Amino acid sequence: QEAGLSLPSEFFFLDISFDNPFEADYYLELDYFAKNPPNANLTEYLLVGALLPPQDTPADIRDYLVNNTDVLWAIDQLPERLSNVRRMLTTPHPSGLPLVMDMHCEAGCDRTGEFSG
Repeated sequence: QEAGLSLPSEFFFLDISFDNPFEADYYLELDYFAKNPPNANLTEYLLVGALLPPQDTPADIRDYLVNNTDVLWAIDQLPERLSNVRRMLTTPHPSGLPLVMDMHCEAGCDRTGEFSG
């Protein structure tokens, strides 16, 4: 009941995870969602982000990536995934229940920030 808000008594929970199989809680989350259907879903969006900060990336490579977005977003697929999430937020859920969404990575800053900015 944070900030005077509360969840409805029944809702559909969508967890968008940016984790990967090499992270500690990855399999715990898979197990939880396998055991707790039907009003919950785990969506896995593997995010890599940038291996180097832009300022540490050689200018010729940085320019190439900026001008070749199919290469830039080949792994993270941000444009398509952001469109999908926007559609989920602006369209009633097929279950008819209110949608509660959580987006996260293991640390909750770099990948989560890249996606939800």
